[in-house]
Amino acid sequence: MFIQALREPDKAKFNTYASRVRELYVGKIERVHATVWVVLVAHWGPRGPLLPGLERMTGFEINSNSLCYTMLFSPTLKHLSLQMDGRAEPGIVRMVVDAAKPVLSSLVNLSISSAVSSASP
Repeated sequence: MFIQALREPDKAKFNTYASRVRELYVGKIERVHATVWVVLVAHWGPRGPLLPGLERMTGFEINSNSLCYTMLFSPTLKHLSLQMDGRAEPGIVRMVVDAAKPVLSSLVNLSISSAVSSASP
């Protein structure tokens, strides 16, 4: 969580590390505090991808929390693995898929799986 506005040295340091990221397992990303995404969007906004060298993203679960994480999509992606949460609202699914459209032409591999939860008797 950010506790103050990003200063120029902080931005430069983040940019240095962000440019090195080639592979990302998203997983339980909702553990990242919501203010982090607000600050990152305010800083990077439409300037370009947050992770400009990202080539492989796995573990991206489409659920009610995932729309804000689409800012991680990058035109450099070659491999994208999405997991459908059966409880996700159809509108959320459409918005995430729409956000992914600009990167689809650069993909070598797209995997979409369904996370089916088994009901207990």
